[in-house]
Amino acid sequence: MMGVQNVQIFFDNSPQGIYFPGQTIHGRVKVEVQGHQAVNIRGVSVKFQGGSLVRWTETVQRSESFHHHGSTGINSVSDGSLSSGRVNRQEIVVHSNHEEYFKSKFFVFGNGQNVPIFPGEHVFSFSYILPANLPSSFESTLGHIRYQLEARVDRPWALDKVSKTFFTINGILDLNLEPGVNAPVQVMDHKTMCCWCCRSGPISALVMLPKSGFVPGEAILLEADVDNMSNRLMNRTQARLIQTVRYQATDASKVVENPILKADQGQIPPGESQTWNDHPLRIPALPPSGPRGCSIIHISYKLEFHVEPSSVGMSLILSTPITIGSIPTQNSFNQFQGNSQGYPSPSPFVFPINEMPPPYSDQVYNPPKVNVQPSAPSLLMMEQYPDLPPPSYIQAVNESRPPRIARMDDDHEDTTANWEFVPQYAVYQPKSA
Repeated sequence: MMGVQNVQIFFDNSPQGIYFPGQTIHGRVKVEVQGHQAVNIRGVSVKFQGGSLVRWTETVQRSESFHHHGSTGINSVSDGSLSSGRVNRQEIVVHSNHEEYFKSKFFVFGNGQNVPIFPGEHVFSFSYILPANLPSSFESTLGHIRYQLEARVDRPWALDKVSKTFFTINGILDLNLEPGVNAPVQVMDHKTMCCWCCRSGPISALVMLPKSGFVPGEAILLEADVDNMSNRLMNRTQARLIQTVRYQATDASKVVENPILKADQGQIPPGESQTWNDHPLRIPALPPSGPRGCSIIHISYKLEFHVEPSSVGMSLILSTPITIGSIPTQNSFNQFQGNSQGYPSPSPFVFPINEMPPPYSDQVYNPPKVNVQPSAPSLLMMEQYPDLPPPSYIQAVNESRPPRIARMDDDHEDTTANWEFVPQYAVYQPKSA
């Protein structure tokens, strides 16, 4: 086949496509042209875009009244009678909302007018400064916070050749700036078990945490004391970390709870007690609480502690909010160790071909820059917290995430993308692991 055959996107200073708000993205677009002569295109452009979307449907019952004038049936002449009633019908209602954080498009080759591009592989560099205060990436079946880069070869003689890549934004939530997250937590409650006309003694529980602010990779050290003064067997106790997501459409809201992890201990016979001694609940890869900068998706976390009876009866449930951040409190820095991956870091520029592309004019082609350096806020984080071990970046834990990103209306069949994209969040490595 002749003409433009392939378009690829490469990130130079973060090959995995993981960035912080305010950071500069450095990268390249590679265009492959086959054949024996140049072909005309209108240019090669890149478009950076970030935004959020919520959307869900529900089926509602509508009741409508009707009035009907009777007729004789002969030439549809009305007999003067009037009948009325109500009819029920189902209707599918769509609830949605969206926010746009940025959209920027510019040419890396050409300017929208016809320009020849010659056979071979051509590499065009680009740079883009991300806005500050962007919310973290997030994907679910009901909504998303999503960032993408599109490279497009504008062809006047055929469908444009388009490649997209979705990338991760790790929003900054510094636990050192969050009031109260370093204070100990203590929650207690009790419940009296009743069975028909028989009244039993209470079950009581006390849950203690050393603090309420944590980062992925850190362990929540749970202490709990449970007293079963009832005459019934308690089947088990269970600790659960739960993610609560609130989706805000223009006309409605929806709240979904996603269980993240849980831990169990066994039965408590009548009159006996049970103790949890610093039981570790290791936090997996998760987006930070908030996320700040997004008003239509709100993510929060809580720790629940359940005492469950073995027979019919309601569990005793204790709950306390948890804040998940992206920078740990300074007094916990010594709990973590560094890793070989570290912050999104630069990689030296290497042309993927043996020869330079044809010498286009300076107005339409900017040679790639070498020795790209990491940019803010990754450098700022290292400067502000020099003792903070760099985290790893691990795919998100989210059971409600769709298996792949759906194509948009303007994506034709030839559009290539990392459709199985999953956000990757900062996870700190504990020294004991």
